[in-house]
Amino acid sequence: MDNQIFFIIIGSDQWVISENICYLNNLVIPENISAEYMVLDSDSIPQALDTAMNESAAKYKVYMDENVFITDKNFLTKALKIFNEQPDIGMLGVKGFSKESDTGKMKVQGHYVYRCNDITMPCMKEVYETKNNGTLEVMALDKHFMMTSVDTKWYGDSNNFNIIKSVGLRNIGYRTAILMEEKASVLFDNGILGE
Repeated sequence: MDNQIFFIIIGSDQWVISENICYLNNLVIPENISAEYMVLDSDSIPQALDTAMNESAAKYKVYMDENVFITDKNFLTKALKIFNEQPDIGMLGVKGFSKESDTGKMKVQGHYVYRCNDITMPCMKEVYETKNNGTLEVMALDKHFMMTSVDTKWYGDSNNFNIIKSVGLRNIGYRTAILMEEKASVLFDNGILGE
């Protein structure tokens, strides 16, 4: 259904998940749109994502790790606008990978706020800061946060399902893109190092 967003949170730490849901509950939900969520705890992530995807008729699905928090309250409004204005975008994220044309090397594009909680050295920093606004087409999205507007089967394993999904979408005529903004929309909290 075009007026629904379905959040699929991957994880098992109930405290972190409850915190994540607090962030989701603080998002601005655009008018005439409803939002639901479900939590997945699975060792076989692609198969679990595929099962979760088929549980909802929502057109828009957000796949995210438990330790990814959407900090921009207007993110959904921005994302839906992008999907509506650029219907050939099948998957949107905030960080992805592109190939440099001159060297052929993979380059990280986009950014999120990254927080690591090391007992000896706490840090919080913007990763791969960008000053551009709009969208940028990428070869694949970072697997921690992905939003889709079209359903296709999930394949691969826990290390490459995001890449295979991006390639699969491209093969049926959809682009994969990242939201490029001066300020990061998402916080990635990796917890205490060494855990």
